[in-house]
Formats: sequence, C-alpha cells, structure tokens
Amino acid sequence: MVKTMSKYAPRKEHPTKNAVIFRKKKQTEHKKKESENPRSSALRQRGFFDLLDTEEFISVPSCPHGPCLLFAERNSRKRRWFACAVYRSVEGCNFRVDVRTDGSLPKFAVPQPLTFDYRYGECAKQFEHLKKFHHYVFYCQNCEECVSKVDHPTTHTLRGPLNDLAHPSQILSPVSVDEGEAQYWFSDDSIKVITNALTENEVDGVICVGAPCVFEHLGSSTMRRFMLDIDHRFARFFSTTEFAHYSLLVNHFLEIDGYERLAGFLNGLKRAAIVCDPPFGAFMKAILTSLKKLRMDFAKSVEMHNIIAVPIFVGKHLERDGYDMVDYTVTYLNHKQFSSPDRSIVRLFTDFPSHSFNLSSFEGYRFCGKCRRYVCNGNMHCDKCGKCPSKNGTTYIHCEQCGRCVKPTYIHCTRCSRCHLSGRCTCNEDDFE
Repeated sequence: MVKTMSKYAPRKEHPTKNAVIFRKKKQTEHKKKESENPRSSALRQRGFFDLLDTEEFISVPSCPHGPCLLFAERNSRKRRWFACAVYRSVEGCNFRVDVRTDGSLPKFAVPQPLTFDYRYGECAKQFEHLKKFHHYVFYCQNCEECVSKVDHPTTHTLRGPLNDLAHPSQILSPVSVDEGEAQYWFSDDSIKVITNALTENEVDGVICVGAPCVFEHLGSSTMRRFMLDIDHRFARFFSTTEFAHYSLLVNHFLEIDGYERLAGFLNGLKRAAIVCDPPFGAFMKAILTSLKKLRMDFAKSVEMHNIIAVPIFVGKHLERDGYDMVDYTVTYLNHKQFSSPDRSIVRLFTDFPSHSFNLSSFEGYRFCGKCRRYVCNGNMHCDKCGKCPSKNGTTYIHCEQCGRCVKPTYIHCTRCSRCHLSGRCTCNEDDFE
C-alpha cells in the first residue's frame, strides 16, 4: 500500500548518542508489542517481519484464499507462522498456523476454500442478447450481470448505458481493500508507455498480471493477450482462453485447469512479456519468486520478459535481480496520490532495453545520449558515476567521500561515513535507500 511516513521524523539537529539509544529501544519495544499480538495488522508489515521459503515443508497450509506464506520475526527465525497470501491484515483473513520449535506443524482445522461463480463470457452473451432486442444495456453491481433497466430492482446499483464491454475496468467498481485486493487503474499515458514498449520490442504475446487496463488496451492490437488476476469478476467479460483466476504471491491458480489454459495461450509464441502491477505493500520476494517460476516453466518454448510497476523504494530488490528502472513516472486514474506525476513514486522496472521506452511525446523527459535512454529533465548525467543517477526526478549531487550521487536533501555524515537526511544517522542500521 501507500508508504507511510516514519514516526521517527527527521530532526534538524544531529541526535545525541542517548537519543539514538532511546529511539532504538522504543523501536524494539514497539516491534515486540506488535509481534505478541496475533491479531495485529503489523504482523504483515515488511518492516517487522521477513518472508521465508517453504521448501522444508511437505505441504503448505491453505486458508480460504489459497496457499499461505511463511512469515518470521525480522532478525529472528525462532517464531514462524503461516498466514494468508492475499490479505495482510487479520481483518481480511485471520487464518494462522504457528510452526513449532522443532519445525513441525500442529493439528489445525482446514478451512473450506472459497468457491466462485465464474460463468465465463456470460456478460458478453447478455449484452448481445439485450442489444438484439434494442434494449439499453446496464451492468448491475449487485447481480454482476448485464441487465435491462426495465423491471430491474431500483435498489440495485447500475452502470450504463453501455456501448460495449471492451473495458470492464471502467464498468466494475474497483476493490478498495488497501490491505489486500485494492485495485488501481493505470492512466492512459502510462498504458501508452507500456504498450509502445511492447510493440518496440516486437512482442507477440502478453500476460497481464494484475494489469487489466493494459490487457483491455491490447484488444485492438495484433498481440495475443492473457490476463491473470485475483479478481474473478473479469471472467464474465472474457473467455477461458483469455483469463484465469490467479494469486500472484504464491503463484497459485484458483481453477483446476488455469495453468493448462495459460500454457495453451503461450503455445506458438516466440517472444512474450509479463506486465505486472502488484499490490502496493506486497512482499517483493514473493512476487519475484512467482514470476521466476512462470518464466522457468515456459523458458524452453518462449522467450519471456517482464515489465513491473512498483514504488521506487522497493525497486532496489528488482535492480539486484538485473532489472533496470525506466525513468518514467507511472500514474493511476483512481489513486489519490499517484494520479499526479508530481506525487507518484511508482516506476517501471524491466529487463527490456531501457531505450525501448520512448518518452519523446511526453512532457518533462529528455533523451540522454550517454545513457542511451529517456530520463526526467531534472535527472542530469554524472560523468563520475557514468549515468543519470536520479530516481525521483530531482537533480542528484555527487558526493566525493561516498563516490556516488545522492539526493539533494542528503548531507555527508562523518559518524557513519555515508550520506543521509539530517538527523538520520544510521550507524550500523541498514541504508534507508
């Protein structure tokens, strides 16, 4: 979700040693208090807990939403537990299985998995039927069907009249559970940047993971398309050859034949791309693991590339995996903060060549001949670093002591021999970038 400001705000003066010790003590006490409360939403926050591999377990517990993720307290592997992969708060899903100290699992009640009424393509059939008899077509949010306004319950919420069903994301009400399935739709400009890059890289098939707007836009292109999404409502707008119900963080298909349908889509493709717009706040490790598994499963039959939209501060995990950041500010239609380029911290990370993202038609960008890519106007090239280093559009300053460019708000600290915000000496703590 949207990154919140730390309660340990920057101070104008350099903190004393006692102040630093006190701050660390309060942090430890807060983490301990939260971890001891099994119903605390903090149990799923990246700052408090780590995500672990599950290879040692013969079987992984499942909650009603599918296979679970394995969590542990940060800097300690003594307490481990399985919890829901979709919802990051107990309000969304309170299922939890604690791992015993010997690594075994206790007996627990296995919950019934959720069932879904997919009815693939039914909205399209209803739309055609109503149009045939010259009815105005509306989509009912309550019934999740295309209906005529005549004789329909007046208490139901209707969208329409509809001219077509090409853009279900504009018809469906976005899910707004910020600690789980919150949906935000790419702006038209962001869609254009992504789809132009797909064309430039001569992709013949695209898998859209949590990116329905891109999927819808590709309906008018020659590229084949397939959507994987946790929102089953899309099934009624598309066929089984175009959509599968999918949980990204655990690479889980919620339909028995979902994986086979994806394999059928990829059959015959030469160069495919995965366009992924994961939930804000989700564990990047889980996302990368799932995308790697998808690529490995089909690596022998098709060349696969990725475009992933994530906030800058988690992009470092992707860069360690060989991805490059495209210096383009991603915006969303229905996000309070990220609808504005001046306020959005979301960027595209990709293993396609950076220069294939042509930003010449967008204001605020220029082409750097030395880097051979488009960057924000304020992102000036540094000959000492050999690149345009800025990640947020501001002009970075080269620090001779650190031997790298840093944000203009940073100062060099002689205590920890690194650059950071005033009053934020990290000493032995992890780098904040």
